[in-house]
Amino acid sequence: MAKTTITELCNVPLLILAILVRSSPSQSLLGYAAIGTLEIIYSNPENILQNRHVCDLLPHDRACDVYFEICFSSEYGECDIFQYRSKIFKDSSNVRIVGDSAIIMFLKSPLPVS
Repeated sequence: MAKTTITELCNVPLLILAILVRSSPSQSLLGYAAIGTLEIIYSNPENILQNRHVCDLLPHDRACDVYFEICFSSEYGECDIFQYRSKIFKDSSNVRIVGDSAIIMFLKSPLPVS
């Protein structure tokens, strides 16, 4: 069974509007089973943490610093299929990682079907 983990700096509640994974079999990519793209659309308009406090104490700018960690695991090991950590998006209420900026995934083995 595949396990997917996405976390953020400051434990900001993850309000994902869309996560889209597209993959296709790889013919000859140096041992990779598939190539895929991952698109993330994130929104936290209230700029709050899980404990309901604001992300930043500055009254004029309370937006969160956000990053994403993505881990695809199999029963054989932690993050053995794919692992990624994004850059930090400073003072961000909304993040779009889509289209040309989508995350390119080189998968070491196929994602299990669940």
